[in-house]
Amino acid sequence: MNVAAGLKYCGAKVVGMSLVNDDDAKRLAKSMGAVELLDKVSLGKELIPALLQFARPKEIVMQRLARRHDGALPEAGSQQGKIA
Repeated sequence: MNVAAGLKYCGAKVVGMSLVNDDDAKRLAKSMGAVELLDKVSLGKELIPALLQFARPKEIVMQRLARRHDGALPEAGSQQGKIA
């Protein structure tokens, strides 16, 4: 499975960043599954709006977590669901 397919499979959204937003950078970002390519020069004003645009609503994240844990969310402080 390539990177773009793996990210799409798990529902991840990628926001890319580049010093130069030329055609090569855009092609590379697209091949990696990026939904947006931001110019590093204007990152300060573009990053937060881009993240908010592509972020999953909290309700969807909580539903997916509940499904992974047989309907019960992991308890606070538990190691369940954490990446080692």
